[in-house]
Amino acid sequence: MTITPTNLNLIKSLRPEGDVVDPRELLMLAHLSVISEPGEQSYTDAIAERGVLGAFPDITLADIQKSATIKSLLAASRSGVRMLIPSDDLYPNALADLESPPIVLWVRGTDEALASLNNSVAIVGARAATGYGEHVTMEMSAGLTDRGFTVVSTGAYGVDGMTLRAALASNGSPVAVLAGGLDKFYPAGNDALLSRVATHGAVISEIACGKTPTKWRFTQRNRIVAAITQVTVVTEAGYRSGSLGTAGFADSLGRAVGAMPGPVTSAASAGCHKLIADGTARLVTDVEQVVALLPHE
Repeated sequence: MTITPTNLNLIKSLRPEGDVVDPRELLMLAHLSVISEPGEQSYTDAIAERGVLGAFPDITLADIQKSATIKSLLAASRSGVRMLIPSDDLYPNALADLESPPIVLWVRGTDEALASLNNSVAIVGARAATGYGEHVTMEMSAGLTDRGFTVVSTGAYGVDGMTLRAALASNGSPVAVLAGGLDKFYPAGNDALLSRVATHGAVISEIACGKTPTKWRFTQRNRIVAAITQVTVVTEAGYRSGSLGTAGFADSLGRAVGAMPGPVTSAASAGCHKLIADGTARLVTDVEQVVALLPHE
């Protein structure tokens, strides 16, 4: 694979100063990020066995030039998106616990927010949050932020958006995990919120720029939320809420899970009650009970 000066400069614009990683490997990883779907075990297995370039000898620079990869990298460069790979210091080590960790993590935000993920709690829940759900989420997010924890959520409406707003209001540096490319935040209605998160904290995704969310990508995004945090808290969730999947991922990874109870008459809390009843989650009602779930050395 031959690297042109244009492609070399493009890759360099997305990487740390003084980066010593072979640009050919970076281009290949970026290309795989564009053409693959999250969680594809075949890619991670092949790279682990034969290295980035050895795993895909039939892919040439010409193939990459003809694909959407260069367009995606240009969009990343214009949007201030950086490219992290597993060997980078800021790539979250906890992602190694996944069966198929992201081969590339795309990032908009501060180094400090990424470095703080070793002291983080995820707060997730219903998109159609009730007034009760928004209130307890705000209290939980602000309380954890005030105690020095980094809160992590998605960019969704409802509980997840409230998690980010409350952390920002408490002068925190929250981290949002998205299911689409970071050149165009989704949902569009939370664009201003996610832009603030990118300024004061970080927004991350394993999906390359130019790609939009799908049902599968939403599901796979949830495994990242669960993996990079020490505890996942579900503050309000219906029986079929996607946040139950995040709790399931966290439990399967050996992470602690907490769920806040709600009124027994509220369908919006039925998912939380299920998590507590089946033993996936511990019942939590305040910040101190969440802190008690954190691993202690």
